Amino acid sequence: MAKNKKQQNPENGTATTSQPQAAWVDNIRVHLTDQGNLKALISVRLFEAVYLTGLRVVSTNRGVFVAMPSRKTSAGEYQDIYFPASKEWRDSLSAVVLEAYHKEMPQAAA
Repeated sequence: MAKNKKQQNPENGTATTSQPQAAWVDNIRVHLTDQGNLKALISVRLFEAVYLTGLRVVSTNRGVFVAMPSRKTSAGEYQDIYFPASKEWRDSLSAVVLEAYHKEMPQAAA
């Protein structure tokens, strides 16, 4: 796979970035949407071995943030399905995802 190569899927508008900033992330797929506060659905491939799917970019009055995939428990609460093991990993993953999201925004307006 070529470094820094971006591909656009014309069927669904999903963009794929093959080399973001963090070396441990080798592929990010950004699917822009505008469903209320939901701004994008994200898939990330880590270490050429594991895909994390279902990450969401959510907009609030305090800005955008990355939400982890979750499920509703029998008690009616939402619980993350997977999550980073430390605050540093969460911050790093969020930074890479938001960088890819912001790179897609100008192109979506064109």
